[in-house]
Amino acid sequence: MGIADGLVQPLLSQRLAQWRAMEPRTGLVISEVRASELAAGLRRWELDVGFSFGVDQERGLAQESVWSYPLVVLVPTGHALAVHSELTLPQVIEHPLVVCDPYYKPGVHRQIDALVRRDGAKPAIACQAASLAGFITRIGSGDGIGLADEGHML
Repeated sequence: MGIADGLVQPLLSQRLAQWRAMEPRTGLVISEVRASELAAGLRRWELDVGFSFGVDQERGLAQESVWSYPLVVLVPTGHALAVHSELTLPQVIEHPLVVCDPYYKPGVHRQIDALVRRDGAKPAIACQAASLAGFITRIGSGDGIGLADEGHML
């Protein structure tokens, strides 16, 4: 099984633990790969299944969404938006954004980019982060605000 895009997802971990409990004699090998390597591993039959935020559509590879989480806005302590319990997308994209680097996190980058640019919006991109740790650090240090799925924040 290939896991890509920094897929730190509690739900996936829980499901894999449940599967191991139900099928203790069936081996499960988890390989951490970049999203670009995930599709190649599946095509070469090195992987039986892969989890990612999405890879480019390719003939011979099926992609299916298996779960979703609500979107959350991450802001540094003391930011003007921190006082709100709910925000609209237009409110969020008025501020500089920290986004995922398209090379390291192509699926996450593609999903968030499509969301913030819909309806012709042109958000200010403050910087790009190559990892979840870098993403949170950049937001916490005041580089900008960010959008993430709630599952990464649990």
